[in-house]
Amino acid sequence: IAFLFIETSLIIMLWIQIKKRRQAEIKTRKSEERYTLAVRGSTDGLWDWKTLSGEVFYSDRFKELIGYSPDEFPGTFDSFRDHLHPEDLDATLKAIEQHHQERVPYDVEYRLRTKRGEYKWFRARGQAIWDEHGKVLRMAGSIQDINERKQMGKKSQSLRDELNHMSRVLSMGEIAASLAHEINQPLTAIRSYAQAAQRLLARDTPDLHEVDKILTGIVTGNRRAEAVIQRIRMLMKNEQSERSLIDVKTFIKEVASLLRKNIEEHNISLRLELDANLPQVFGDRVQLQQVVLNLILNGLEAINAGGDGLRELVVRASKDAVDVVTISVQDSGIGIHEENKDRIFDAFFSTKSQGMGMGLSISRSIIEEHGGRLWVTQNPVQGATFSFTVPIHKEDLI
Repeated sequence: IAFLFIETSLIIMLWIQIKKRRQAEIKTRKSEERYTLAVRGSTDGLWDWKTLSGEVFYSDRFKELIGYSPDEFPGTFDSFRDHLHPEDLDATLKAIEQHHQERVPYDVEYRLRTKRGEYKWFRARGQAIWDEHGKVLRMAGSIQDINERKQMGKKSQSLRDELNHMSRVLSMGEIAASLAHEINQPLTAIRSYAQAAQRLLARDTPDLHEVDKILTGIVTGNRRAEAVIQRIRMLMKNEQSERSLIDVKTFIKEVASLLRKNIEEHNISLRLELDANLPQVFGDRVQLQQVVLNLILNGLEAINAGGDGLRELVVRASKDAVDVVTISVQDSGIGIHEENKDRIFDAFFSTKSQGMGMGLSISRSIIEEHGGRLWVTQNPVQGATFSFTVPIHKEDLI
């Protein structure tokens, strides 16, 4: 009887084990089916990298996204690396290494070469699996096609560049009188020096020392004219944003010099209040000059629209916070109506009868792209003040 009981118990235990195994197999099969359906139904390309062997599973969709058939793309990490754009290679490998070592999220954008030899943009996300010793066993994730979004971003940037350029061209038209005056001064000096040199050389015994001084004056006048023309070309150029270290006082003074004659002709005084020890900022010199130029021209028009009374523009630059320089343009014009205060920076909104409504909108976009902000406040007595911030260059932070 005891033997029969033991035998029966063993049969029951065996049956339970078989049942559990079958349930596990069914569960595994269903999980695999769900995984297969997920892989087939996903619009993203999936990958599973066995880091120790270098073997990688690439889903059919992954291969399809870069123009390959299911049996064409080799299942190795090297095949992925060889298809990365050379400019994205180092950043992508560094992101993988940081994920493995520091366990920071792996979420990068890179370009992969398609079978046709073109490059497409993808966003890749993934997650590694570590053993108890912190060694990476495998890493799996997906790639998402973002090429269209990137192309749209390029088109948007191109449109912004065109609008910036158009704004500068229109601004240059408004200050043409100042520019003509600035160029005319050194040209007049050059002509006077040249005529004096002719008279000296016509003498029986020319004074060569005086001739040398005259030639020096001609060279100086030529350099002044070149500097003015160079500033005009800088403001008129239509090129991609080029950022560098900028001395705030210098770029403000350059804009003021371009506009000073134009402002004086309207019987307006321009005062600069620039802190002595302003730190450098990092940005696009031409774009930041464009913002200051727009704000000064707007202030000039506001003063002219205000009639009699105080006619003054004040440009200030100071370090009011630890990490930014604040630049402001204060006018004594008609000010901003309360109902327009929230709309004044909107594209195509203008309070001027001939205005395009793009100057302030473009200016705000430029400042925000530099990591700053642009705003307006009503002056206590008369006029308005437009202010913007630009981040200080990191090495100059105290």
